[in-house]
Formats: sequence, C-alpha cells, structure tokens
Amino acid sequence: AEKRYLSLVGQSATPLAVHAAYNAALAARSRADLSAASRALERVVYGAPGHQLHAAALLLYGRTLLELGEFREAAFQLKRATNP
Repeated sequence: AEKRYLSLVGQSATPLAVHAAYNAALAARSRADLSAASRALERVVYGAPGHQLHAAALLLYGRTLLELGEFREAAFQLKRATNP
C-alpha cells in the first residue's frame, strides 16, 4: 500500500499528493519503518504548510522524530504544531 501511495506523491503538493504522503507515513509507521515515515511526513510538513493535514503531520512527525532519537528536531516540530 505504501508504494501505491508514494506513486501518487511525486514532487507536487496537490491535495491528493499530500494525502498520499500522509497515508504512506501511516503505512510505514504500521510496519515500524520510522525512517520512511519521517521522509513521507516531511513531504507534508514542508511541501504543504496550508493543507488541512499539516498540523496532524507536524504532531506525527515530532513523535516519529522522538522515537528516532532526534530530540532537538522533534522539539522544534512539536513546538510548530502547538504554536500555529
């Protein structure tokens, strides 16, 4: 499923691409591939700041970074999520 989602992402920030990237991150997290989840979430966080999934992606990205042990970046992203 993750490859299918990522095939829709490309380099654009269309609503479909943003949803696909977010879903790819969820799929990666479900199989405990935090690095892949982080990369997919970056596409939402940095590629579509005005999208309705942006806040949710920031929270999930922060959580994923915490789990990866990247505490400074996690704190930055979580602060962004809570201070729009």
